[in-house]
Formats: sequence, C-alpha cells, structure tokens
Amino acid sequence: MDPMRDKQIRMSVVPFFATRWLMPALESFQSQYPGWELAIQTSTQKSDFDLEDLNLVIRRGAGNWPGMCQHLLLEEHLIAVAPPALSATLHSLQDLERASLLYNSQVPTEWQDWFSQLGHTFAPSSARLKFQNNSQIIEACITGAGVALMDIRLVRDELKTKRLLPVQDHCVSGMRNHYLVYPKSHQGRASITLFKNWIETRIREEKE
Repeated sequence: MDPMRDKQIRMSVVPFFATRWLMPALESFQSQYPGWELAIQTSTQKSDFDLEDLNLVIRRGAGNWPGMCQHLLLEEHLIAVAPPALSATLHSLQDLERASLLYNSQVPTEWQDWFSQLGHTFAPSSARLKFQNNSQIIEACITGAGVALMDIRLVRDELKTKRLLPVQDHCVSGMRNHYLVYPKSHQGRASITLFKNWIETRIREEKE
C-alpha cells in the first residue's frame, strides 16, 4: 500500500466552485493539514466513484442523489449581473428579460425559475446564448456578451472591482445548491471526515 495515497483525497468538483471558492482556500487546507494532498479534477457530469477512483465530489443540484451521503455546503443566492454600461440600461424586469441573457445549458430553466420567484411571467427574447458551465458564462458576461445569473458569493471579486454590477436589486434563493457528495459505502473514511470538517468550518467562518 502506498503510504502517500493514504493521505490523498481524490475529488471531482464543479468548475465554477473549484476556481471561485476551493482553489483560493487551498492554502488554508495545506497549512492546517500539511501531510495531506488534494487531487482535484473538475466536472459537471455524474461521477463513477469506482472507475474514477474518487473519494468524494462537490456538485451543484437539488440534493437528491439516491444512494449517496450529501451535505449542504453553500446555499445559492442568485443575482443578475452585467458590465456597468449594460447594467445602466436595464431599469426593470421587462428590460432585463428582453436583454441578451446567458444560459447554462446544464440548467436551462434557471432564468425562468428566477423570474418566477419574483412573481414575474417570463417572456424572454428569442435569442439565447448557451454555455456549458458558469465559468464560461462569467467570462462572456465580463466581455459584454450579455447578462449572467450568478451566486452573489462567487462573484464577489467582480462586484468589488465593479467589473460587473448587479442589475437592479433582486436577489433570489437558488433552487440548486452546492453539496459535498459521496457513496454511503465511503461513510466514516478518515479522508472524507477530515475534508468535510475542514470545508464546513471554513464556510461557516466566512459567514461570521
């Protein structure tokens, strides 16, 4: 048995969470657990834990994965964001729905769900720009391609530097959140317990 492998935590993480939250927090993990190694791959697809040799995954969804242990990490709070010049032209929900909206092809009803929670009947323009993941969407949004729907916590840097601005003041609880997920057969493994405790503590500290 490889002793180094015993202290390696192998995971698959949705790309946007990986780049926006996990990667910036790695220094904290390495400082706290210097003998441990995180092996991270990114994906939005369903994982085969045995075939891919994974300990755990972090996924965005409704939290309904049969046969899995799932722990809520981040609850989404979605806002519409756009570059300053575009944001300044959108004064109402009617203006917004007629704008160029950027869609995540994995969750095609997300804009409709967002408008619905605001009590607004969604009647979008026929033109749609679709992307494979939120990392692609945010880059397109910054270049001025259209309006993105994003978790406010994961676009903090863009909002702080004013590369992107909120479109009006609507913030809606998302129907999909970020979860730590692993097979029930993995429950109790030292690697999972260690990582779960670290990431839950880190997120809780950020909220305080």
